[in-house]
Formats: sequence, C-alpha cells, structure tokens
Amino acid sequence: MGLHLMSLTASGGLPLFSRKIGAVESLPFSTMASLNGVHMFCNSHGCELKNVYTEDTTVVWKTLEDSITLIAVGVCTQESVLNELLDFAFGALVMIVGLEEIRMHRSAERLKRDLRISYPVLDRLMECIDLGNQSLSSSDILSLVPVVFTPENSLLLNCLEVWTEVINSQFGCVVVENSIAAATSAWWELDAHERKLLQLLIMSSGGVTATDIPVFLPQKSPTVPFRLVSCMLVSGVWVSALCGPAPSLSQIERLTAECWKHVTEVLKSVSSIVPRNFPQSIILQQGIIGFLLINIPLSKYVMSNTVSNNKKESRSNCDVLRTFFYESATSLTSPHGEHAALETYWCSEYHKIYAMRIEDEIMCVLFSSNIPTPTMRILTRETHALLTGDKHFCW
Repeated sequence: MGLHLMSLTASGGLPLFSRKIGAVESLPFSTMASLNGVHMFCNSHGCELKNVYTEDTTVVWKTLEDSITLIAVGVCTQESVLNELLDFAFGALVMIVGLEEIRMHRSAERLKRDLRISYPVLDRLMECIDLGNQSLSSSDILSLVPVVFTPENSLLLNCLEVWTEVINSQFGCVVVENSIAAATSAWWELDAHERKLLQLLIMSSGGVTATDIPVFLPQKSPTVPFRLVSCMLVSGVWVSALCGPAPSLSQIERLTAECWKHVTEVLKSVSSIVPRNFPQSIILQQGIIGFLLINIPLSKYVMSNTVSNNKKESRSNCDVLRTFFYESATSLTSPHGEHAALETYWCSEYHKIYAMRIEDEIMCVLFSSNIPTPTMRILTRETHALLTGDKHFCW
C-alpha cells in the first residue's frame, strides 16, 4: 500500500512536485497530466471534481487560491484522511514561501524551485497516514502533535519561559526526539495546523546544531514571515522559538548556552524516556501493552509505544494504536451531543483496545488478548486517572 501527493499549477497544469511513500511506483507525467486534465475539464464545464474511487484506490483533488491544484492518490486510504492531508500540505507550502507567492507567482519554475524546501515536511506529513505498512518508521498522527510525559516537564517549562523572554519571543517549545516536552502558553494558542507543521519542520532540521528558518504561519501571519530558530541542547533535545528580526542567531546561541547550562543532566535524562514516553515510576496494570491519550482542544497526544521499552515491539503496538485511532477513535472527537459516541473497542486474536472519551480527552488503551472484555472499561478509566493526576506533567 502507498500514497502519492502531487501539485500542479491550476492555470496551465505545469507540475510543481510529486512525492510518494509506501510500496508504489512513481507516477509518470502522463498519469499526472491525465489526473489534472480531467479535473480541469470538469471545471471548464461548471462541475467540481472532488474525488474518484476505484476498487482499492481513492483520488482527491483540491484547487487552492485559484493558483495550485493538489492531488492525493491513496491505496486503501479514507477520503477524509486524504482531504486532511491536502489541507496540511497546502499549509506547508504557505509556511515555506508565503501566501502571496502562491497567489501571485509569475514563474512556475521559480515556484517549483522554492517549494523544494518543503519536501521534508511533506514527506513527514505523508508518513503520518496509516498505510498498514510496518516498514515505515513513523507512527505519528496527522492531525495531532505528539508530546511526552516526564517528571521534569515543569522544570523544562520554567527554563523555557526564561529563555523565550531573553530572546524576546512568546512562542517557544522544547522538543525531545519528535515530541513536545514543554511549550509556552502562546505556542499552544497557535492554530493546531500551525503547531503541527512547525513541529514537523523542527524535526526536519537534520544534524546541524542550530537553524534559523523564515516561516509564514498559514493562519496567524501568511504574508509576513517569522523566524523559526532552533538550537540543539543535547543529543535528541531541541529548543525552538518564533522570533522577529532580532536577536541574531549567534546571539541566540550564546543566550541558549547561558540559560540551559544548569540543566544539562536533566535534559539527558529526559531524552532517555523515549519511546516509552512516560516515567518508569508510573506502573500500569498488568496486561496493558500501550496507550494513546489525546487532548481534543489542544490537538495533542501522548502515545506509549510499549510498556516494556522493546523498540521492535513498540513499532507494532504503535501501528495498532494509530490504525485504531483512524478507523474507530476519530468518532469520539466530535462535539458532545445527544447521540455522540463516548466509548468504543476492538477485540482480536492478539490484542484488545478500549477507547473512552472523558470530558475533552480520549483515552485509548491497548491490552493483551487475555484481558476480560468487561474489565477493559474499568482499567481504561484507571489508567487515565493515573496519567493525568500527576501535576508534574504539563498536560
């Protein structure tokens, strides 16, 4: 199974990029042209072509700002997920080049060249889609930002607030591996799409120790760029902020060293908690082999790949939880209503999963198959209380 994501100019159908993931071959230009041609044909006759289904493939089109057309082709992938991917992909393009450049571009070749910087973010967005392919290393969820529970969350937040103040910023976060360990209140007030895209861009920074990237925020500032500044604190731990023109990157690096030098050992201990993503001091009930905790208003989640810290096993557990979220637990995210679903579960030969909505949070727990089905509801509620009751976690 696999996925294609491509973009063409809306007026002339000139290709801007084509990305793929999974066990699929690259689409030839003739196929891309045909997909765009049938969409343009419908538009010219007053029809809007949104999607097409074959036996195992879904194709989705979106024209944005009357400037570019995005096309997603997914094998065994839901239409709603592909539409969400296109929204995020367009946000990623705006984040890199700005809305005005997309609206008013004079040269397709120049726009094509400028958009290359967005490829790492687009690839990571595609990795968030559940393709049923365990060879993929990512188990991220497209619409949510991953966070990590550590006993040092509060300490990290205090240091972060001092650091953002000295560099004259309100928007800052600490990233451990691929997850947010702490973030300022202003960071959480950003649009959910913006937070997700910024997190993916930080993850895509590579092996350098500091980066300074101009970014446009699709909702907050689509035409005037911020600077996304990131500094590596220790291996696997980054601190990032949205800044104005000052201070310079060299000044920020110096201020970063001064603000964080007293917590180096704490930062090293925080990085060791991944992929468990919650402290060893918290003991879950026997039979629980993973969990997914979601905060709906802030669009963030904690996923414990495994309670045993076995990385080979953790990927499998994480894949199961992500598939369950896409196919069942998303129904729990809808607003409360008279007939809104509040609980759901799966049972299979190898495992069981129970999900429960508790106010504005969703608790999904992955159990071994020998857990009695009636017991799962009680254990799920107890697990939620155990994880959210510790005030040291910035949840």
